Amino acid sequence: MYRLVFCCLIALLAGTARQAAAHGIPVIISADANQQIHTDSLVYSNGVFQLLGGVLLTTDLPGYSVVNSKQGISFGTTLRLNVVDQLLWWQNGKVRLDSAQTLNLINPEGDSISVSKDTVFHGGFPIEFYDSTPGWHEHVDYTFASPSAPVGAYGLLMQVTAAGYQKSANFLLVFNNGLAAGQLATAVSDLSKAEFQEPGDANSDGIVDGADYTIWADHYLQTVTWRYGNFNFDGIVDGADYTVWADNYAPASLAAAAVPEPATLVSALVGAGLLAVAASRRRRPPTP
Repeated sequence: MYRLVFCCLIALLAGTARQAAAHGIPVIISADANQQIHTDSLVYSNGVFQLLGGVLLTTDLPGYSVVNSKQGISFGTTLRLNVVDQLLWWQNGKVRLDSAQTLNLINPEGDSISVSKDTVFHGGFPIEFYDSTPGWHEHVDYTFASPSAPVGAYGLLMQVTAAGYQKSANFLLVFNNGLAAGQLATAVSDLSKAEFQEPGDANSDGIVDGADYTIWADHYLQTVTWRYGNFNFDGIVDGADYTVWADNYAPASLAAAAVPEPATLVSALVGAGLLAVAASRRRRPPTP
């Protein structure tokens, strides 16, 4: 009984948030002649968390818009979101990967998903289908599971998808929970740097090299984020991610070097290991 009442209260307050909020600066969705979906920006930061009724820390900004069918989205298309990274948290000048918060996404139909520091990938969350209404616009509610989330900025890396279309490039939503304007600007910059890395640069050192290959190899076939080799943001480390790494391979000291094949690198590592063992044996003093 109490659970039912609480769920109804959440739904009521979430609906109130959607009705009360201005549209703000929406994510404008379009598609080109190649059926590639695009958004009009890579970073959106107009979502500000508000405490409603003392129990919900929530926002429904930014919204999502298709201005008209000339932007390449066919009527009746269901637009969806992929969440392609964990929930990031910025506080006191530092991007953190250890937020204890869970962010719930709720669409106009009442469907929901949860995103946390442990999220790797969540695909196909529906925004809503695009009907023939000019200036189509929908909101998703973003609501913390706890009303006491720490002050800071929270970042969520997303994609827009639809059947028959190529997914959009990644875009970043930055939500403000109690930061002043100057702090938010710094947070947006830091979160953007943390999320938009050189493709294949797993260790974020600005160079795509053998160290990044090692990270990829160590996590092969694991379900992890791009920081562990999932360079194409599909939730699993596999050969497609190796291709991303290889296409961007450019170590600082060997900028013009040929890209090594995985077998070549493995053989080189094994060979180096055997040489090290042999050298160690040569240096070992005889047993008395």
